[in-house]
Amino acid sequence: MTEEEKAFLEREINRQYQWYNRGSKLWSAIHHWSLAVSALLSALATLVLKSEWIKTLVVTCRDDVAAGLAATATLVTTLAASGGFGRKWQANRRSRGRMDQVKIDFASPKADPQKIREDLKDIIREHDDSIIGTFTK
Repeated sequence: MTEEEKAFLEREINRQYQWYNRGSKLWSAIHHWSLAVSALLSALATLVLKSEWIKTLVVTCRDDVAAGLAATATLVTTLAASGGFGRKWQANRRSRGRMDQVKIDFASPKADPQKIREDLKDIIREHDDSIIGTFTK
């Protein structure tokens, strides 16, 4: 493997790894945040409707507040599902793990640059397929 080839592959491996690592962290945060917020808003809507002490504090708009909380919880859940936040988090996590494997292979003095290139192309293709929800080979 020439020095130019090695430098290119090293840059590309690092670039792809950083991309998938950032994506994994971002989509994980968004996915788990949406699950937690949805559950919290739903629970708050129930509390607003059923808690006696809230009934005394918010007599006039209690039903409206509960409906707003429930609607917001539904909206967050719908956005999370339609946005595929969980799928995107998992795709980035898998791709980052595969890039770790490529890093290990690349570290070998006997690394085959063509195999590394093929592995990189496979990872990128499979990542794209996972994000858009299709799988091709």
